[in-house]
Amino acid sequence: MQYRQRGIVLFLMRLLRIGALPARPRSGVEGHLRRSDSAGQFEGFRLGGGRMANRNRRVRELRKRVEAFRKDGDVTHVLPLVVAFKAMELWNDIDQESDLEAMDALANLFWARYEAQPHGRRIDDLGNAAAAYLRVHRLDPERVPEPLNLVYEYLDPDTAAQALALPQDPQWPPIVFALGNSGKPQAGELALDILREASIFDWDPYQPLYLMMLSQIARSMSLGAGPDRVDPELLNEAVTAARAAAALRVEDRPMARSIRLVLADALRARFLALDDLDALAEAVEEYGSVPDLDADAAAAAADATCTLALRTGEIDRLERGIDLWHASVELTPSDSAFHGRRLSGLSVALLRLCEATDRAEVLDEMVSLSRGALETLPVTDPYRTGVLHNLGSNLGSAGAQLGDAMLLEEAIGTLEAALAETPDDDPERVATLLSLTGALAAHVRMSHHPVFLARVREVADELLIKAPPGHPHRGRAVNNVANLLRDLNGFEPDLTMLRRAWALHQEALDPSRLTTTELAEHTVNVAATATDIAMLTRSPEDADIAREVLAEVGRLEASTVEMRLQCAQALARLEAAMGRPEQALQGFEETAVLLPYLIPFRLGRNLRARQLRRVWNFAADAAASAVSAGRPERAVELVELARGVLLGEEMSARGDLAMLAERDPDLAHRFEALRIALDVSDPPGERLQQQVFTDPWQQVHAEVRRHSRHHLELTQSMEALLAEIRALPGLGDFMLPPPLDRLCAQATEGPVVIVYAGRERGDALILTGSADRPIEVVPLPGLSFATVLEWLARPGEEETLGELWDVIASPVLTALGPQDRIWWSPVGSLTYLPLHAAGRGEDSVLDRVVSSYTPTVRALGYARENRATEGAGSTLLVGMPDTPDAEQLAWVERELEHVGRLVPDARVLTGPEATRDTVLSVLPGCAVAHFACHGYADIDAPARSRLLLHDHRTAPLLVGDIGRLRLTGARLAVLSACSTHRTGPTQMDEAVSIAAACQIAGFQQVIGTLWEAGDAIAARFVREVYKELTDGGTLPLRTERAAYAVHHAVLHLRERYRGQGSPRDWAQFIHVGV
Repeated sequence: MQYRQRGIVLFLMRLLRIGALPARPRSGVEGHLRRSDSAGQFEGFRLGGGRMANRNRRVRELRKRVEAFRKDGDVTHVLPLVVAFKAMELWNDIDQESDLEAMDALANLFWARYEAQPHGRRIDDLGNAAAAYLRVHRLDPERVPEPLNLVYEYLDPDTAAQALALPQDPQWPPIVFALGNSGKPQAGELALDILREASIFDWDPYQPLYLMMLSQIARSMSLGAGPDRVDPELLNEAVTAARAAAALRVEDRPMARSIRLVLADALRARFLALDDLDALAEAVEEYGSVPDLDADAAAAAADATCTLALRTGEIDRLERGIDLWHASVELTPSDSAFHGRRLSGLSVALLRLCEATDRAEVLDEMVSLSRGALETLPVTDPYRTGVLHNLGSNLGSAGAQLGDAMLLEEAIGTLEAALAETPDDDPERVATLLSLTGALAAHVRMSHHPVFLARVREVADELLIKAPPGHPHRGRAVNNVANLLRDLNGFEPDLTMLRRAWALHQEALDPSRLTTTELAEHTVNVAATATDIAMLTRSPEDADIAREVLAEVGRLEASTVEMRLQCAQALARLEAAMGRPEQALQGFEETAVLLPYLIPFRLGRNLRARQLRRVWNFAADAAASAVSAGRPERAVELVELARGVLLGEEMSARGDLAMLAERDPDLAHRFEALRIALDVSDPPGERLQQQVFTDPWQQVHAEVRRHSRHHLELTQSMEALLAEIRALPGLGDFMLPPPLDRLCAQATEGPVVIVYAGRERGDALILTGSADRPIEVVPLPGLSFATVLEWLARPGEEETLGELWDVIASPVLTALGPQDRIWWSPVGSLTYLPLHAAGRGEDSVLDRVVSSYTPTVRALGYARENRATEGAGSTLLVGMPDTPDAEQLAWVERELEHVGRLVPDARVLTGPEATRDTVLSVLPGCAVAHFACHGYADIDAPARSRLLLHDHRTAPLLVGDIGRLRLTGARLAVLSACSTHRTGPTQMDEAVSIAAACQIAGFQQVIGTLWEAGDAIAARFVREVYKELTDGGTLPLRTERAAYAVHHAVLHLRERYRGQGSPRDWAQFIHVGV
């Protein structure tokens, strides 16, 4: 019964594609005897009226003929016309309903004739055998050959026998189709034989149907033994039969549509089994020729289209495949077992799009779909483990791209669960190991976590064992392991490990087994390893190998912007290491050209900031090469181009907006409206951690997709609007870095000192303010990247301040001569160090000059432009002596009391009054804002850095909240909190910090901290600052004296704590801005 149900379902599924079979009149032939001579000269008839004569002799003769045929295979035993004639005589002379032995002998003879004849002449004897075996089946089913027994079990025996005897019968197709899809080889072969013979007659109007069925059954049987035991001949027959059917003129449109789909399915199966890319391309073309695909066909077409796109690198085709996946999902009922699987398939397609194009805007939808797929799939579904794997893979990709450790940990847990559900000998275990290796390696790169480090080594070892040479996933496996080895080498350089990684990369680089995207990715990995080797050995031979592989990346059409930028930067650093500064500068110039394409608006501010980690320390290395090449002016331009990119865009937009408003008020209005809309929209990755799957997943996904699409539309509008604005005369550099002359002009009020430590050299670039010599280079031979890393381990120690003096401050101040004020603009890791407090013994910066900081020269210009907006404004004091879930700050009350006495008209918010929304609503009317509270710098995700107010658990005051403000007349922000000038280690040049957010908002000056500040020390520092700002309370706040007030307060703390503690207690306080 189970077989019957399966056969009926299989047939009805196909029947839905081809439409109802046309009705045909049944034949009235009672005995089902048809033409049975092999020469085709004898028309079938039924002898009647004769008495049984010598019945036993004739039965024995027939049995002997069959036995002889079975023994020696000689067809003359059963095929002569006289044998058939005598058999039909016997048929008419016996009692067909009760004479089991005679009917069995007749059935065996006709079955032997069927097996003995060549293709094309066998179907008549098959019909006669079916009719005879029908009688045998009624009396003794055990004597009937298995294929016919299956037919009789499937359908009423009488109907089945007649249908097999008469192919024009409407019951014939479902019977044969069910026979072919029974899963039993003998039955399948019988079905194929029937269809091969039935489909040779061109005059038969049902020939297209027979060819289509032949293709379907041949395809099914060719793959029935498993992926490793494909029958290529049957698969070719499936394609040939489908092509023959497609070549016929078929008037019935549903039938014609079904034939195209069967051909596409056969071609796709050929690709999957034999990696025939031409067959896949033809399959995609056939799918595309069929209108109004149903859910099944759309899913098959989507898979084929996406696969072809990835193999050929055609992104437009990949997007078409994703559209087909969307259609398939929408057409599949939500309660169908296929719905969850197709959601998972769509999510994987979005992942491939993200990998191939760096289009991170699909991340939210991709993860949402994956989670929904797992949620909707029944626990018992056989594909559940695969869907679980897809979810883990998507989470891993999103976590790696967003730099989100929480997502990576979720990915690792999900993949570990999928691995636990996958048997050790299951071929799919390798795919899960591949994804798990990638997720673990990404987490290790971020965290160096020892548990994950140990686990990734275990998984890598198992991966290489499970994917030995010759395995389909061997290339991907060795590529993952090679990447891991290269990552581990970053912890401690090991040439042997790098050489092994290189050998594994070479093994993985097999273009014939990789998609175009994979080929580009693998080539980039090879290039990175080759560069690391050359940088370590400094060997000309190794350098030449690295140059060649790096150049190859540029020749690959599938190379993304990120890949090209990565290789251009690697080549530049290699050339610098090999002592070729001109070639190095050329590489850095190429990187600078690609930089804007790395951070399109559609990514959103946070993800754009993360993308800029790809050019970590680029500014320092590029400046070093430019100076070595004798071009210090280009060094300044490259430094400004490559750091504070997003900070500079924000500041330039606000500064350039006034010019735009004068030129074209309508464009200015549209620009400002778009900026506000972008500020409040959810960029990619923002909703991944916000999702709570208490609502139906469909509702959650619809919301995610709506936000993602809305954000994409806004960014596309912004990019188009910027192009329109920059086309106007005089606005070609709108929101772009200012030219060199405008940068040098910022030194008119005091020199600006850009300090960098490249991999090959360190220098100070001084903007002097002099027209004759606007830029002075001060070589700092003791300054190196390695030295800075040593200082970062002890930033506030006496020894560090002494070395900062010897290596940086003393040479710079000597070159400058006497000065009243200078602005330090450190690059990269130097931003964490207290240059203003550098000193050894009686010599120190504090005793020579008043220091301020600026993240970039452009930022200093922005702050000075804001001085034109100065006006009357209030003072806001925000204090949190007691913060929920945070340590008490006992000195905050004293700090507020002291400032309140000196600034009696200040508005004070403290305790439950100090909430995010209240603070944000009050700030626009303030000239001075003072915060005495906890500060938190999230070095893993600097955009989550925040000030802890009363409602910080539910509504944290993030850097983005502050930066989105448009303040006018804001003169000074005092941040009496920890680490307000600190950002993440890979985003140091982007100044994503609380202090920088205040600058963006419009504060001309910010007083902040480089690291943690003790409660009592912070209060004493603030008391000294306000004493200077108000001249002991005798004058109103003189914010223009803020830099001097900080200088005075730090000197005071230094003297107070001299001989006790360390500079770490007082050197963290800095002044930023004008």
